[in-house]
Amino acid sequence: MTRLRAALVTPLTGSLAPFGYASATGLALWASYAAHLPSPWDGVELDVRDTAADPGAAMRAAIAAHPDVLFGPYGSSAALAALRVTNRVVWNHGGATSRLSRPAFPQVINVISPASTYFTGVLEAVRVTDPSAATVTILHTDRGFGQDVAAGATKAARDLGFEVRAFPFEPNHAAGTASTLPIADVLLVAGSFADELAAARILLTHPWRAAAFV
Repeated sequence: MTRLRAALVTPLTGSLAPFGYASATGLALWASYAAHLPSPWDGVELDVRDTAADPGAAMRAAIAAHPDVLFGPYGSSAALAALRVTNRVVWNHGGATSRLSRPAFPQVINVISPASTYFTGVLEAVRVTDPSAATVTILHTDRGFGQDVAAGATKAARDLGFEVRAFPFEPNHAAGTASTLPIADVLLVAGSFADELAAARILLTHPWRAAAFV
């Protein structure tokens, strides 16, 4: 038997562990039931390594085992740290940062859309269905993912003729910033699930014409 050796580096401990385990479970199901491989491979051997302590070290350890295919981690920061240490081709299915692109990362195959585009479709839909909408408020975490989402949303909104104001917050402090947000026609929120839930309890009592969370 010739097994395709696949390696996944992803958070298995820390705050992103639930999402890392979801990635690992999905790939394990693929390896066991859904991998239809050409000759000479007749199965998949999946190696999963935790990136939480040091994504770069986890990637180097995975590469040292000589895998045939590499999958990158969940999380923008972890993905950047892991992919900086290798020139091997890596399938990126969990690091949504827009920075994982050419020319800096020519070896990365992006499966997901970059975070900077996450709200573009929402804004385009609002512009078509509610042409009189004029103002956008963006509430976002001040870390990499939230900044990436907000930067892309700000550009898209301005290109569509909206007036935009963005309000960053520190992780785990969304509720405090949400309670002071000015009302606008459109609300966009980007943060952790916990922060978004906390913000939603406050913000969705207001009369936004459209609201979206990512």
